[in-house]
Amino acid sequence: MFQRITPLEDRLFEDRKGIYRAHVMRLLNDERTRLGAYLQQPCSKEQCRNIVWQCAAIEYAQAVIDAIWNIYHVRS
Repeated sequence: MFQRITPLEDRLFEDRKGIYRAHVMRLLNDERTRLGAYLQQPCSKEQCRNIVWQCAAIEYAQAVIDAIWNIYHVRS
């Protein structure tokens, strides 16, 4: 088992039913949707690039949260 080093990991470890995981994923999805709406508006190349990077960061965060939760709760 991995050593948990952040409060997020502790919460995901204790979240046997996936309720907290789903909550965090929903928050990240909402932020991704909000940022996507900005991409539909006129913006500078730098602003667009920053928004795209933020969207990518959200997707990576979701992948990490999924992976950590699965390590703790999905038995192979």
